[in-house]
Order: sequence, then C-alpha cells, then structure tokens
Amino acid sequence: MTARVLVVDDEPAIRHAVGRLFRREGWNVVTAATAGEAIAALETASADAVLLDYHLPGMSGADLGAEIVGRWPALAGRLVFVSGDPQLSVEGFPAACRGARLISKPFDLLELSAVLRDVLTAPPVRPNSPGNPA
Repeated sequence: MTARVLVVDDEPAIRHAVGRLFRREGWNVVTAATAGEAIAALETASADAVLLDYHLPGMSGADLGAEIVGRWPALAGRLVFVSGDPQLSVEGFPAACRGARLISKPFDLLELSAVLRDVLTAPPVRPNSPGNPA
C-alpha cells in the first residue's frame, strides 16, 4: 500500500520541492498552503504522515498539529515539523505534538526523506498510552 503524506507549507517552492521528492520515494503526496486546506485534505482522505511548517498564516503549525492529533489520533507520532526559527524546540509544543520530529530550515532533502521514512515505518503511537503524555 502506498503511503499518503500531507505536506503543509505556505511557501509554494517548498511545497513543490518536497512534493516532488516524496513522489520519487513512491508516496502519494497531497499539499496544502494553510491550516484550513490541511484540515480539508484530511477530511477528504486520511494521511499516514504530515509534514508541517511551524509558521503558517493564521495558525501555528503546533496548534494545527494538536488539532490534527485531536481529530485523527492515528496521526500521533506521525507529525514532522520544519522551521527556520532557531529558537524553536519540540519541548514547547502542545502535549499532543510531543514525540514529533523537528527539522530546521533550510533542510537537507535526503535527511527529510530519511526522517519521513522512519516515521512511516514506525509502529503506530497511541496518544494516551504510557510514555506518550497527552
């Protein structure tokens, strides 16, 4: 079964480059520029992983990640954030996003693919299980 990855970034060049890279990996890629587009995409069809820009217009990626995990608990542990903010750390994310990966922009495309591959092959995480604070 082909993995479905949702890429959420307000920068068209990043959406395009990452989408192209992930398609070469053999994944089905859906892109969104805003939190609203991301939610609409997930309401249409589920995803196996979500790549989120932390700084989105109108809603932070962390808030969007928390909403995604709240509505689609199977995505807990399947979020990867990207950000150019050197002060950002996963420790400041909402509890629902703990365990997510954070990659700094500019990122290495090979590293990004490797991280997504790890996320997609990892066993599912239960958001309220021991070791995964909610």
